[in-house]
Amino acid sequence: MKWSQKVFTMFLASFVLSGCNVADKINENILDIETEDPNSDKTKDTNLTGNQGSTNVQPDTNSSNNNNGNTNPTTCSTGFHLENSVCVKDTNQTQTQCQVGYHISGDQCIKDTNISLPIVQVDEFNLTFPEYSNSKSIDIVMAKNSEKNIVIKSNPKQTSLETKLKYQQYTNNSVVSPNLIFGGAPIVAEDYVYRFRLVSTTATGKDEFKLYVENENGFTDSVYVNVEVINQIKLAGVRDNYSLVMGGDEQNISITAYNTLGNPLEFEIVNQSVINEEGKISLVVNGSKIFPTNTANGVTFKFSARGMKEDQREIQIKVKDRTTGTVESIYITIESAKRNTQFYVDLYECNENLSKTYEITTDTNTPLSPDGVYSSDNAVYLKSTHEMDYDIGNKFSTVMIFHPTNGQQYSYDNYGKEYIRNLNTGDRIATVYFAKHLQGIRYYVKYYDEDKNTIVCEKRNFGYIDTIDGGTIGSWEDQYTTPTTTNLNSSSGTGSIPVIF
Repeated sequence: MKWSQKVFTMFLASFVLSGCNVADKINENILDIETEDPNSDKTKDTNLTGNQGSTNVQPDTNSSNNNNGNTNPTTCSTGFHLENSVCVKDTNQTQTQCQVGYHISGDQCIKDTNISLPIVQVDEFNLTFPEYSNSKSIDIVMAKNSEKNIVIKSNPKQTSLETKLKYQQYTNNSVVSPNLIFGGAPIVAEDYVYRFRLVSTTATGKDEFKLYVENENGFTDSVYVNVEVINQIKLAGVRDNYSLVMGGDEQNISITAYNTLGNPLEFEIVNQSVINEEGKISLVVNGSKIFPTNTANGVTFKFSARGMKEDQREIQIKVKDRTTGTVESIYITIESAKRNTQFYVDLYECNENLSKTYEITTDTNTPLSPDGVYSSDNAVYLKSTHEMDYDIGNKFSTVMIFHPTNGQQYSYDNYGKEYIRNLNTGDRIATVYFAKHLQGIRYYVKYYDEDKNTIVCEKRNFGYIDTIDGGTIGSWEDQYTTPTTTNLNSSSGTGSIPVIF
């Protein structure tokens, strides 16, 4: 029995000793804070409390060692800042430095895109106009209200931005305003060329410029620009006044315009809709108002005017260069009257211009002055013979003849004769006697047409005649009677009714 108790006592002592060693190992693992590796990522115990020996650990919101090894940090690593005793990572850190070839924009490094090339030392160089076959002197024609950019090239290039183009103006006409692009510095983006800008207004004339560059080595070269500003819009076929018969036929009006630069043209009748709404004169455009091509050769703008009530007004017509915006205006007076009996010394109704030399003869025969009239070269004798059915002051129709002349004077003994008739009604309007050298030659006649109640113009040719012998024309005429062929010693003196061309 004693042996058994002794064995039991030794076994119990061994068990207690082993239990103590295990407890010491557990405590050592829990409490051995001082032996922890400072570089370890493990979180240290900072608060051991409680009667039961429990452990409360403060969580770490940062994944890196931002507390510098301190439980309560006073400073933080780069990229972190202190917030409530905790190091918090910066979220809006601004870039303060970039590598070569980059620059700071906001908080980012942006690659440089306009790095100047190294400056090349140039001794001698040659200035030219590359767009004009590398000439050193150019003549430029500009329109009003336009702009011209001229490129000047240096060969070799002037890569220094301090080597600038300058200009000298020889004239003071001020038809253009000069401007050196970028202050005359070479344009890097355009392979180091220079640009000289000219801007015109409404003035016309010429200006002359010298453009030159002197580089850092003292070498200078020059080029020259002569510029002329022109009025590119030319007008033709326009007269100042147009008479309309109230309630009568419309009258066609044509305006021919030329753009010497070939730019498109646009026409406008100013206040056309307002004029039409008034109901006194009607204006209608016939055809196009815009002419994009062939303007250098001339384009024709057509419109018609009709008299509705008695009225007279000035009409403005604008002609615009659609490329430059230049505008030229013309003004015409249109009258709507009960009768149109006014004669103009022109060939408008025949769609002709007085571009040639014509002798113009007008007979305003009246009962008080029944004789006809000679042309100043004596080549034509004209007498109005038509007595109209109503009294407008002069019962006889006024007649006007245009015939070519060479300035010579003619005698009264060799003439042919023909009658001027209204081709619509057959009425004999006038009698004309013409010198032999005019036979077969074209002439023009204008007269008042009772049927149309307006002035008409017709193209005719003088007939062919044999030599006429006899007295003067004055002896063939009595007061109101047209002489017959028996008054002339010629079998063919009556000629023939002319043909209208």
